[in-house]
Amino acid sequence: MLYDAILVDSANLFYRLKKQSTTALEVIKKMINYMDNEVFSHIKNDGTVYILFDPISYTDLGESKSFYHPLNERKVILSDYKSNRKHSNIYLETIELFRKYYLHRGEKVKLAYSDSHEADDYVEPLLELYKDKTVALISNDHDFAGYISKDVHMINESFDKPFTVEEFEKLYEFKPTVAANIVYKSFFGDKSDNITGAIFIKKAKFNVNVKVMCRDYILSVVEKNMTIDEVINQFKTANFKDINDKETKDTFDTLYLTLSIVDLRAPVLDTFLRNVQVIRSSLSGKSIDKYLHFNPVNECLNDIIQKSIYGIPFKQVFGRV
Repeated sequence: MLYDAILVDSANLFYRLKKQSTTALEVIKKMINYMDNEVFSHIKNDGTVYILFDPISYTDLGESKSFYHPLNERKVILSDYKSNRKHSNIYLETIELFRKYYLHRGEKVKLAYSDSHEADDYVEPLLELYKDKTVALISNDHDFAGYISKDVHMINESFDKPFTVEEFEKLYEFKPTVAANIVYKSFFGDKSDNITGAIFIKKAKFNVNVKVMCRDYILSVVEKNMTIDEVINQFKTANFKDINDKETKDTFDTLYLTLSIVDLRAPVLDTFLRNVQVIRSSLSGKSIDKYLHFNPVNECLNDIIQKSIYGIPFKQVFGRV
């Protein structure tokens, strides 16, 4: 299948291909090979490949030890965000080579990066540009999974076997939507990003019924096709007394009353809303033009970068370009 756009999660691709490699040059060759043989062979002639980056430092500054970046907007909200995750000591060098290698490939290859936003932040705004068109997401990070649909495929193994809605539903017990995915992680947490779930606050004692209520609410978010802004507004405008006085209570009403009672002892509702803010795309509804980088093809720069990777002039390896 050929796609109108392909979005590549560069950090995820690095770790998928690194395996037993011990040098940046070994990994960058694998990444370039994957791009040439897989990604570019599945893009339409008039399509665009977007390579998405997490914040990149110009010096190491300890990034070989952690994912910390001082301008990361999610770190501002939650200081412990991704603090349990470690870089490979060849990550930064490889990613910089990868970025430079594709920076001068013309406007059909665009790189998305900044000092403040992560790779998954760019997905939602880019998909807005490709409504009713076919898009492939190259990642096995389930932050991307909430976007999959009949037109948006997540390539977590191969183009021949994209991650399906049915596989997602089997894992999470609800159909993927952006809002449902965010709500799920906000309730139950995300260990990979060091986010504590709202219903697992210390000293807050919950029973199985609360987890069931949370899941029932997620199913209602899917059924009603709610946006994450609608979810936030529902929680922020809810009134305990008004809901308690209702003769008939819906799924949200029951959940909100229960969480409000527990909130007297632990900040469950505040934690939920904070998690939503951390997990959702900080670029939702915004233009990302200033974060998209590309330059006209420059053979001189290409040869310099390619020679640094392959050791001999690129054209001697691959023939006429």
